[in-house]
Parts: sequence; C-alpha cells; structure tokens
Amino acid sequence: MPLTLQLSQMNIQNFLSVLILLSLGLVAEAQEVSNQTELDDAINAAQAGTTITLTDGVWKDVFIDIDKEGTDSEPITITAQNPGAVLLTGNSRVYMEGSHLILSGFIFRDPANLVTSGSEIEPVIELKRCDHCKVLNNMIDNYNGTESQKGFKFKWVLADGLYNEIAYNSFIGKYGVGSIINDNRNSSGPDYLSIHHNYFADRTPINELNGDNDQDAIRIGNSSTSLDDSFSEVYSNYFYNFFGEVEVISNKSGQNKYYNNTFRDYAGTLTLRHGNNCEVYGNYFFAENNTFSGGVRVIGEGHKIYNNYIQDVKSTKSDGSTSNATGGINVSNGRENSALNGYYQVKNTQVVNNTIVNCDYAIRVGTKVSSDLNQEPIDLVVANNIMYNSSVNEYQILTEPTGNSISEGNLADMALTDMEEDFDFFRLASTAPAIDRGIGSYAFLTEDILGGSREAAFDVGAEEFGAGGTNLPYKASDVGIIVGFGATSEPTLASAPTQLTFGRYAETMTFQVVANVDWILTVDAPWLTLDILEGSGSTTITASTTENATGEERTATITINEVAGGNSLSSSVEVIQLNTFIPAEIQIVGATSLGKEDKPEIKDENAYNDDLSNYWTGNPDDEEEVSITFDLSCRHLMTEIGINFWKADERTTTFSIAISNKVGGPFRTVIDSATSDPNGSPEVEQRFDMQNSVGRYVKFVGIGNSSSTNWTSIANVNIYGDIGCDTTTATIDIEEMESDLLVYPNPVNGQWVTIESKTETLKTIKILTSDGHQVAQLTGLDTYSERVDVSGFPAGVYFVRINEKDLVKIVVSRG
Repeated sequence: MPLTLQLSQMNIQNFLSVLILLSLGLVAEAQEVSNQTELDDAINAAQAGTTITLTDGVWKDVFIDIDKEGTDSEPITITAQNPGAVLLTGNSRVYMEGSHLILSGFIFRDPANLVTSGSEIEPVIELKRCDHCKVLNNMIDNYNGTESQKGFKFKWVLADGLYNEIAYNSFIGKYGVGSIINDNRNSSGPDYLSIHHNYFADRTPINELNGDNDQDAIRIGNSSTSLDDSFSEVYSNYFYNFFGEVEVISNKSGQNKYYNNTFRDYAGTLTLRHGNNCEVYGNYFFAENNTFSGGVRVIGEGHKIYNNYIQDVKSTKSDGSTSNATGGINVSNGRENSALNGYYQVKNTQVVNNTIVNCDYAIRVGTKVSSDLNQEPIDLVVANNIMYNSSVNEYQILTEPTGNSISEGNLADMALTDMEEDFDFFRLASTAPAIDRGIGSYAFLTEDILGGSREAAFDVGAEEFGAGGTNLPYKASDVGIIVGFGATSEPTLASAPTQLTFGRYAETMTFQVVANVDWILTVDAPWLTLDILEGSGSTTITASTTENATGEERTATITINEVAGGNSLSSSVEVIQLNTFIPAEIQIVGATSLGKEDKPEIKDENAYNDDLSNYWTGNPDDEEEVSITFDLSCRHLMTEIGINFWKADERTTTFSIAISNKVGGPFRTVIDSATSDPNGSPEVEQRFDMQNSVGRYVKFVGIGNSSSTNWTSIANVNIYGDIGCDTTTATIDIEEMESDLLVYPNPVNGQWVTIESKTETLKTIKILTSDGHQVAQLTGLDTYSERVDVSGFPAGVYFVRINEKDLVKIVVSRG
C-alpha cells in the first residue's frame, strides 16, 4: 500500500510556494554573503522580497539577527546556498522579529561557548513578536550546553507571535532542560502556530527518566495563559528514541489539535496538561515496552481523543511500581479549586474509537498522581474502543466518573484471530467482531486513522475495515523524504565545506556529505584516506592525511557521485596539504598553580576544560605569586593565547604570560602586564599575540583587576599555534638552555666532540647554528654518550639539542 502525504489545500499551497522559493529561486534579487559583516549589511538593507543566501561552508559563531517586515507575497528569506551545506557551529543562533520571515536550509552542530543569561542558555532559534514567520528544512543536531550546564533552561526553538510555521526540520540529540519547541504564548489571544512534518529523535534525560521537568519535545502554552485558546496544530511529526519526562508533548492552552503523528521507542505520553477543548486523533504510539510509557494523558475539559492506535505501553517505573501518569489512555482526577498550574477536573470529554494493543493498562479512569486529586471525571464518554491483549487491566476505573458519563461499545475480549499484523501494526481481520459494531453518533468521526471514510454503520476501534486509507505510521526510511530535514528538497548531493586545508602533519578533519540520495566517494591521492566510501543520506566523513615531508604543498580531490541510476548528481571537496603548520588549538595536558583560592570548587582544570560555568582564581594581594602553568606535553611554536575572563562584563583583568621549556623555569615573559577588554563578556574569548614563541610550559600570572579587589579569575584558556612538537627554533635563547648535558671538549678544536646525558638515554641529537639552522642530525640512538664529528664545522657558536628538548651551547674554534 503506497504511503502518501496528506495535506490540506492551504498547506499544499504553502508547501508549493516554499518549493518555488527554495528550489527554483523565483524571488526578488538575491544577495549572497560569505561572512558575518556581509550578512549584517544584507540584513540591514533587506526589504520585502529580499533573499539572503549564506555560502556553503562552516560558519562559526554566526548571529542571524533580523527585525524586518516582509509581505505574504514577498517574504524576506535567509537561506543556505545548498540546503544542509551551511553548518552553523560554535556559538551560533538566530533571532527573528517582524513578519513574513523565512529561515531555511541550515544545520546547527558542534556548539561551544553558548551565550547564557543566569541559568538559561539563549535559544538556538528565537521568534520574538514574529508573525507569519517560517522555520523550514533545518537541522539542530546535538546542539547542547556543557555537562555542567545540563540543568540550564535551553529551548532550541522559542516561538512567539501569530501564524508561525515550523516544518520539515530535524531535531536530534537534545540533552538538558528545556523544550525543543516552546510556544511561549505570553499573550492571551490565539496564536495559530503550525508544527508539522518534523523529526524529533534521540533525546536523553539528564538524570533518571522523568527525574526533571521541562524535557519535552513540544510545549504549547504555559500554565498562566492555559485557559485561553491557542488554535495551534501539531501534525504529521515523527518522534523516535525519545526519553525525557512524562510529557513528550505538553499541551498548556486551548483549542489545539494533535493528529497524524507517530511515536516510536519512547517513554512518556502526549499530555493534555492544561487547557480545554483539544483534539487528539489519528496518532500512532509504539512504546516498545519501555518503562514509564503511555499514549494520551487527559486533564481538563471538552477534549476529544479518537482514532488513535496505541501499542506496547508499559506503565511501570524503573523500580517496578506502577505510575499513575501512564497507560494507553489515562483520564486523571482533578483537584478541587485548582490553581492554574494544578490539575483541573476532567469534564465533557470523549474517548472514542481508539485501538489499544498489547498494553499493560489500556484505558485508565480516575487516576491520581497526588492524594489530593479527588475530583472525579464528569460527563466522560468512553465508547467503541478496542482493548486487545491487555496484560494487567484493559479498563481500570480507579474513580467512578459521574454526571452523564457513558461507557459503551468497547471490546476487550477479541480473539487472536480477530487482529492481524500488517504494515507494522495490528489491523482488523475480516472476522473481527468490531466491524459495523460502533454505537452512538459522533459528528467528528468522519474518517478513520488511515484517512479512509467511516461508514454509517461504523466499526469499533481506530480503523474502518476496508476503507482504503493510506495514512500509515512513519518509520526510519521516511526521514528526509516525508518528515524531517531534507523532506522539502529536490534530490540533493553536496558537501560542506567544499575545501579542506591541512597543515604538514598527519591530521584528521571532517566534512559533511549532505544528501537525500545514495552516493560513493573516490580519492585521487594515496596520502589521503576516508573512513567511509559509500552511504545514503547525510553523513559525517573523516579525512586523514599522512605527514607532508615533500617540502611542497600538495593537493587532492574527493569526488562524491550519486549511485548510478539516480539523477547523476555529483559534488567534490578540494583538499590542500601545506608544507607548513596551520595555527590550531594546542592540547593542554595538565596545569599546576601557585596562590589560587583555597576552595574545593576552584580547581586547576577549570582554567582549561572549555566549561565556562566554572573558573580558576587567586588574589595577588594575599599571595607572593598567583599563577597557573599549563603543560603542552612538548615544545610548540605558539601564535596566540585565548582567554575567557570570569566577570569580564564587570571588570578588566591585568596579567602577564611567560614561557619555559622546564616546569620550574626559568620563564621568559612574552606578554607583559596586558589588560583584558573593558567591553568584554565571559562568553567571548579574548586573544593575545604570543609572538611565535617556542616553549612547553605557559604561565598565566595574575596581577589584578579594575574592581575594589584584585582577584584574577579566568574561566578558560586556549593556546594556539603549531600542534606538532617543535624540532627547531627560530632563535636560540640562552636562558632556555638545559643543564643535564655534558659536552667535551668545549671549546672543541679537533674532529670529535662527546655529548653525554646525565639523566636519560640519547635518542636523537641535532646541532643547530645560533639562528636555528640545523647542520647535523643523528637518530635511532640508544645510549647515554655519543661522539659527533664536527671536523667540517666552521668556527662559531653552536647548540646541541637531544630528544627534541635539552639544549646546550658548544664553541668550535679553529687555528
């Protein structure tokens, strides 16, 4: 049976307009930008009909900040040159305010130094007073704060405004507190938000399952405005491998609809937590026997829950007890005189024509998660539901509903032969007693879960036998085709970035194949290898080089071709390997400090662990020296040092930087009494020139700050330069010479000089001139003493280096 996309006429028109906009480019004159300055200038100049295109590649720490007014026929669009070929990394985010704005085609990945405000992290995408705005065809992939920030509220998409649309996006790997999509609803009026055809996957709880609130996928509204209507719709989304709290979707407003969604391998429920008159229909729930899983949880008035398929729900908690918040369909008790954030009594609610299969508890009525929930459901209708093969209780009534409550037409004793598994779920067999056995009349019950028409003599359960509907549940193969990132694109094959530049050493770098087709990779150079050579869809590829010892720059090409029989798409990545180093972050392997604050939370590793939520500090007024010395494991050529200063938005910090080859010194000052930027912030790294200095140990020396106290506090340090260990040096510094070598005779006026180590075996010996030029080298040694022929050396001063570190001066005399 073919799987077709069901869209209203209005949504079809919107969908086609997006395709025209994104694929054909039939819009007002577009502007292509390649850096933050060009982007800012283009946004400032934008007007209705403008399209701003970001060129393919990696954009680090980019801020898309737009406050503009487009129109319905001429929106303002910010898009990727090729959907998915623009990667927004580091501290990248989007702020949209105005009307008729479109954001499309981007991937958010590899976050760092995210902007925080107190205990919150700024949203990845924020729509603020934005009306008729669209977030289409983007991916947010594991874009999380640090482990220490997991308790910070971090909402990936924060929506505020009217008639906004969030569609065809993929939200993968959310970790930490905060909804993935949060409809903020600060105003009390309807906002008409549409969330559809998105993919929500791989959420993990920060502690134990349901141990913390606000770990849902979607939240519509909040308790303070929950009695006002939103008229929002959440439909045709796919939720997979989703574990956070009891609410996968949290409804907190009125007149919303949740339909045609698929939930697989998850815990929690679709929860009508606050608000009234909502509809939940046509959804598929496959809980796969995960603990603490359910289907629909009902609180409030006037709801309709119908045509849902719910399978393999397991209501037990991890400790084996039963949760009162789960079950196939769970109708809760209410609280007398409930506050807005409490539990309103269920009234005038209809639970009809659902199919609940292989669940421990199919339907539960009158549950309570706290002892004061004593208000029973009133005027509750539970009718025409199939409760097939329940393991504990197919219809549990904990509190008897009152008023004009009805329970009729429900089937709980069907035989195994009455259901058959087809298309990944159980459907009615031709012999099922459910056929034509529906009781009552429900004006909203015109179709079944598959989209087929209901007959006058309608069937019990979610499906109308033989109606021919095609709304099947989503599965993995639908991602990027029907739901999620890439679903609105034409066949795509691209790479991001399109160029990789390596330094001279054996290194690895990654790039993205951005595709919704099958592909193969080829490489035209033996010094370049890839970890993956074929695949399907978008994938991260790791490229590795051998060391470039040729003395010249070399190039290669990675070619990406669509598998034969497709659309003949192709792309390529140009690879350049230099014969010199590229400044990069040098790994810090450890640190030791003097005079730091004596508190357990003030640790040396806080100064270099990339976690901006903690810090290292000391007060020079109280100590002879306040310093921290970073170990780089070997000598490196250093170009810059980057520092995140704690409280940089409140004060400046004065400091010095010194280097040495030995942990105890002597140290040579390379940055003397520098001061941080008075307009800085803790989240922004400040960089300082290291003057191409060479050394193994880098010491930060605190001098004071501009406040009333002299605490010198840093949140993080990164050191940049040549990631390879230094084997020569541009200049020989006498102060850096080691004393563990004996060289004799010295001066030498003959043919041989003896080099002897007092502490370690000699592995390599290099002899350098005073300007750093290497004139002799011996390798593969394993001795404490070695004779070296210097008969060919002109008279002068030379330096001996052993094992890439120790250094001693010798003098060659002639005559």
